[in-house]
Amino acid sequence: MSWSGRPPASTPVVLEVGQPGASARARSSAGLVSRVLSADDEDLVVAAPQGLLLDHDLTDLPVRVRWTDPYRGLCALPAVAEFIPADPPAPRWRLRIDGPAEVVQRRRYVREAVQGRVTVAPGWADPGIGITGWILDLSEGGVRALLPLSPGVVPGEDAGVVLDLVEGMTVTTGQALRVTRLTRSDQWEVVLGFAEDTADADHLRRVVFDEQRRRLGALVAPAGERRPHTLAEAGRVTATPPPTPRRLRAVPTSRD
Repeated sequence: MSWSGRPPASTPVVLEVGQPGASARARSSAGLVSRVLSADDEDLVVAAPQGLLLDHDLTDLPVRVRWTDPYRGLCALPAVAEFIPADPPAPRWRLRIDGPAEVVQRRRYVREAVQGRVTVAPGWADPGIGITGWILDLSEGGVRALLPLSPGVVPGEDAGVVLDLVEGMTVTTGQALRVTRLTRSDQWEVVLGFAEDTADADHLRRVVFDEQRRRLGALVAPAGERRPHTLAEAGRVTATPPPTPRRLRAVPTSRD
């Protein structure tokens, strides 16, 4: 299922109501907490914020709807209030969608280059028979991978994911965030996002932090040993030893 750019039913949202004549991006100083009752391509129906007393009709005012998407982060959707009278107060607010949703702030996780293979398949297929490639980096919130063929998904679609790591195999689901064909190598770079509430989030977090500690530990020598001062000494770069200087032997010259 592709990303609709709409908060699904029962999602908690924050409504930021603008002022008369303001653009859809205009916001009030404080957001109003509500939840989604229904959503379609044109309208969004939300519950009226509890305890709110309106001093004027909100009809035709711009409203910015904010919510947290489990795959993308903090999102915002511009809308316009269709009919929200001050008296009597409306138990439901109907908002007319006034533009595409945008990702305001993406989720931030610690990413680390982790050795392992990954198999990606469309959400409707068995993930074990997908396209297998290599993990470029991993976090509890997603994976970036390099595949030899197209995985058969486009951004916004669900995907089945099998992570074959040193610590074991993890089977989970994700959502394609970016799918790019690399023209020079004819391979595919795929970025998949994992939901925050997945049962594998803690396991993946431990894998990432263990790899980070292992990498950083290579730069710290045990007590009593000299710490490396260069990347070459730490084994991060292969150093080529300088050539041994040759001692020149003096050659006597004849006198006339």
